[in-house]
Amino acid sequence: LVAHDMRYRQSLAIFPFIIGARILKAFSMQPRLSVVTRTLYQASSYLFHFPVVFGCIFFTFVTGAMILFGQEVKEFATFARSVHTTFLLMLGDFDWDSLTRAGRPQAGVWFWAFTWLVNLRMLNM
Repeated sequence: LVAHDMRYRQSLAIFPFIIGARILKAFSMQPRLSVVTRTLYQASSYLFHFPVVFGCIFFTFVTGAMILFGQEVKEFATFARSVHTTFLLMLGDFDWDSLTRAGRPQAGVWFWAFTWLVNLRMLNM
């Protein structure tokens, strides 16, 4: 019964996204709102390709962080933890002191390369 309830809740969680898609369809009837839907439609190819490129760059930094910091910092010890910690770092939540346990120059190069490329370039496109 518990497993059935969980599957039921998961299927219900999809419903708001279906309603949201139908609202976008209704926007096409109003000229000013249709600008948004037409723009999303025309940019759909770019919106598909960007996560692919972003993911490749992000997971490259995740792997590098796991190799550099994994022995000394428990947040980078496994791939899953490294993904989570790098994502938090991308959002601005990081502990510089724990990163420097692996070496200040290595942490500095990795951190500034990550900040410059992912935060300042990729997320601002």
